[in-house]
Amino acid sequence: MALSEVKASIIFTSGNHDYYPGINNVHRALEKAGVSILENDSIEYKGLNIYGLSYSFGDIPYPSMEELKDSIVDNLVNIIIFHVPYYWDEFSRIGFDIQLSLILKKEVNL
Repeated sequence: MALSEVKASIIFTSGNHDYYPGINNVHRALEKAGVSILENDSIEYKGLNIYGLSYSFGDIPYPSMEELKDSIVDNLVNIIIFHVPYYWDEFSRIGFDIQLSLILKKEVNL
């Protein structure tokens, strides 16, 4: 519920750890907090077309590249959110301008 107090818009797209507690449980909690959920879907927000590409274990089918291409809006900046930093060459080729992904690096204390 702490997310409901944030004064900015929050967009959620699933990653692998969201399936451990059950994706439906995660979605219900996010909906209660007023978070926008993008699972293979897009929204337009302040001159941006934001597409959330779900990272699932087959629970949510992946769209084809043609379906992704159909989500591009020519007069907007097209952003794709995908949990892992894969497929940028393909995404940029079909029209996405920016990819947002999570990269975790293990911190090493020397």
